[in-house]
Amino acid sequence: MRRSSRRRTAGAALSAALLAAGLQLGVAPGAGAHAGTGSGTGSGTGSGGGDKAGEAVPDGWIVVLKEPAGAAPADVPAVARELVGRAEGARLGHVYRAALHGFSARMTRAQAARTAADPRVALVRQDTRVRLDAPGERARTSPGHAPAPQAAGTQPVDGTQPVEGTEPVDGTHPVGETHPVDGTQPNAPWGLDRIDQRRLPLSTTYTYRTTAPDVGVYVIDTGLRTSHREFGVRASVGVDTVGDGQDGDDCNGHGTHVGGVAAGTTYGVAKQARLVAVRVLGCQGSGTVSGVVAGVDWVTANAVRPAVANMSLGGGASDIIDRAVRGSIASGVTYTVSAGSSGQSGGACAGSPARVPEAVTVGGSDRSDRVTSSSNHGKCVSLFAPGAQITSAWKDGDDATATLSGTSMATAHAAGAAALHLGLRPADTPAQVKRGLVDNATTGVLQGNQPVVPDKLLHTLYPDPGGF
Repeated sequence: MRRSSRRRTAGAALSAALLAAGLQLGVAPGAGAHAGTGSGTGSGTGSGGGDKAGEAVPDGWIVVLKEPAGAAPADVPAVARELVGRAEGARLGHVYRAALHGFSARMTRAQAARTAADPRVALVRQDTRVRLDAPGERARTSPGHAPAPQAAGTQPVDGTQPVEGTEPVDGTHPVGETHPVDGTQPNAPWGLDRIDQRRLPLSTTYTYRTTAPDVGVYVIDTGLRTSHREFGVRASVGVDTVGDGQDGDDCNGHGTHVGGVAAGTTYGVAKQARLVAVRVLGCQGSGTVSGVVAGVDWVTANAVRPAVANMSLGGGASDIIDRAVRGSIASGVTYTVSAGSSGQSGGACAGSPARVPEAVTVGGSDRSDRVTSSSNHGKCVSLFAPGAQITSAWKDGDDATATLSGTSMATAHAAGAAALHLGLRPADTPAQVKRGLVDNATTGVLQGNQPVVPDKLLHTLYPDPGGF
């Protein structure tokens, strides 16, 4: 009895110390796909489901340093090693120097509490697992079946064939040069068909004023099948934070599909943008908040501007993810993020990075302009885009395709649209890109069970080819 009482007293003292140090323990979020830290409850992801447990990573912690007093960027690794070195048996993980200053580590709760008490530390949060459920409805072709339809005047083979009304992409365009040229794709996928016209019915074509060859689209996801014919020679691996030996290769399919919607030759919005895999989720669609933040940090430090980062993932409130995304946007990278798929009004306001006001937060609509039942909506959503029955590239072969539904696909359309904006206005800031997309969105067409908020459907043809 006495021993049990002493244990309870010690546990209470430790909890008090953690709270006094500003440190939060992970709490398992509710149903949905989650990137939860602290006590936030989760909302849905872009692919329509996810982490049902939202479990904390055992002995996993994320430490954010104060800026600038905590450490200058060059000093962060040394400070991280010092703080972790004080904790016997602790192991240093990722080090963050760009989007925010900090690190991840494996240590006990008591060691985390002592770390949080250091005057250079702003906050400590327990790391949490992130998972994507199986994607929405899917129909794959055989790997040897060539995808159709093709973009007018192109062959989705190596990314170097001329698109109607464009110059061939030969890698000689100066970075930052504007390419305000028109192209039209016949027999276009319905999502592309919808975003270049104001009203239904669909015209079966997709018209664009640039292919955005000088813009990079960074896909923070499950990786990319870089050899896929939709990507030609335009896809590469930037970083893999999962650490399972895949080296950026997509063994899940979600990232390849998203990349194809954003910038595939046939299925993509920005048909010649560069694609870079930032792999933060593994073969089962799972990862950690610390790994996601490491991906955002890498983009911040390494992205070649003009650049768009797509995060078709998310979930419960995470102040660390929010900080990282805000820091990356402040560095000049435009972010398109999923509104989440819990079908809630205001659901995006409870999730990260959906609630980041500087990001373009995207909900999903179907081919009848109805907001999908699973899409979050409300004041934290920037606009809606096609997100139901979207066909794109898949992981199983260089010609493989799949048809998926979810706000992941809607977000990828917006990422491509942001790349088009930057293809015409390469010097624009993320705030200007967001304003351009939101102000140019179509109003008065979205349908739902209640007045749709926001009343904005993605539209890619600006009235002035130079953008806003």
